[in-house]
Amino acid sequence: MTYYRLYLKDYLRQQHDPRADDEEFLRARSDRAEEAYEQGRREGLAVWQAQERAIRSLTAELDS
Repeated sequence: MTYYRLYLKDYLRQQHDPRADDEEFLRARSDRAEEAYEQGRREGLAVWQAQERAIRSLTAELDS
């Protein structure tokens, strides 16, 4: 599992969200976060900035 997938799984478990066991959802979201991180680095963002972008992408709209 990737860092982002583990991060999301832990986040969802803490929120008692049933999507924590949805492997397809976790994969799609973690893939999206990885892409956001890579794009940020290609744009010249610092590591911490690209990481923030990836986490925002990972957790976007989860509380809806």
